[in-house]
Amino acid sequence: MIGLLLLAAAAAAEPTCGGLAPLDVLLGEAKSPRKVCKEPGGALLSPECVGTGASGCLALKAAEKARSVKLPPTNGGSNPSAVACSLVGGKVVLGRETGGDERCFCSFSDHSLLSCGGLFTYRGSGGS
Repeated sequence: MIGLLLLAAAAAAEPTCGGLAPLDVLLGEAKSPRKVCKEPGGALLSPECVGTGASGCLALKAAEKARSVKLPPTNGGSNPSAVACSLVGGKVVLGRETGGDERCFCSFSDHSLLSCGGLFTYRGSGGS
């Protein structure tokens, strides 16, 4: 009985994607996957951020900032989304979906994630 209660409590505490498509990604050299949620526009977002709005998640605050960020001219094929990630206070982290696709993520000090391209495409459409 206690085991069932603990299992139920753990499941309730784990963030969900709130109706968005869940994906598992391996970040950097991590051995275990981390769940992200796929927005209808294609942005990949931490489940902790789904439905919270910018006040509850640094990744979403960064998406708001990225709309007005002015990117510097780049040489040598720099990824504009990765440059924007740095300009809005994030750290670029490479990840791989369990299906094999490689993605660029912008990681923040609250451990929230947003796909680098999502800095420009996220529009707050899901899960709330």
